[in-house]
Amino acid sequence: MSMVLIADFVFAFLSYVGNFLLHNRLNAGFFMSRFILPEVVYTLIIFILVYKPILFISRRLDIVRSRRSMKKIYERDN
Repeated sequence: MSMVLIADFVFAFLSYVGNFLLHNRLNAGFFMSRFILPEVVYTLIIFILVYKPILFISRRLDIVRSRRSMKKIYERDN
């Protein structure tokens, strides 16, 4: 979760630098409070909501794959 937080913050800050700072709009506090922080919070909320179902699906697929590989190994030995 911290990697998502850092990556989103860095991306948003670099977007600010590329879009606004280079055009002489130097009010970083305004952009931080109005755009960057709400986007980071929104991204973390979506991450938390999506992470658990994806983790559940991934674990189920791993179980299915391991059963198939064990079945192939058993069939090959007999």
